[in-house]
Amino acid sequence: SASIWGSCLDSLETNERAKVLSFVFKKDQERSLLSILLQKYVILKRFGCTDFTIKRTRENKPYVCPSVSADVGTWNFNASHHGDFVAIVSHDSFLVGLDIVDISTRCNWVANFAEFLEIYRKQLTTDEVKTILSFHSENDRYTHFFVLWALKEAYVKAVGCGIGIDLTKIHFDVTYCTRCTDDDPHNTFSGTAVMTVSSYRRNDWRFDFWSLDATHVIAVSRGPLAEALDTYIESAW
Repeated sequence: SASIWGSCLDSLETNERAKVLSFVFKKDQERSLLSILLQKYVILKRFGCTDFTIKRTRENKPYVCPSVSADVGTWNFNASHHGDFVAIVSHDSFLVGLDIVDISTRCNWVANFAEFLEIYRKQLTTDEVKTILSFHSENDRYTHFFVLWALKEAYVKAVGCGIGIDLTKIHFDVTYCTRCTDDDPHNTFSGTAVMTVSSYRRNDWRFDFWSLDATHVIAVSRGPLAEALDTYIESAW
């Protein structure tokens, strides 16, 4: 209702409210609002205080800044929202990141998947492109592309390195634990992935992904704290 919407907006900081209202469409405003409220709830449950500010590094990784002397330690979190879903992940002992993608996304200015792939080819490794093209149907190719994209985003968001990273140096070998069939209306699947960075296999990172519904996939990353950027460590910890 309008009263609940207004109350939720009033509970936000000025900059948070401005961020929510910067979106043109109401659905986007609602997702942004829910994301901020979810972050605040998780921080409240974790630290038991209400006097805190959510800030971001210059690379846009979020962190909590308590106004009181609460010990944040190495706790970190990440949030994502897309479609009907808003999600958050947090941990004390590992860097964490997540991303939600809509695998039904299509570009109306391309005629087929081959043209779509050309747009993003520079963000993928040669072997990732080969794996995508090994799927027979266009829908499966789109699905695998978006799984890879979500995994890359989950890693980038965990480390907090922003858009400056060369994604072609990050390669994912994907294993589907469950895979949908053509007659599955729910498009259900899940899996894991192993990351290779600059030809070095990173077994100290864990990646999981699964479908949330017929069109949305979530990917979650977990890795060593030592890989956080200095800008994040200096600001958050």
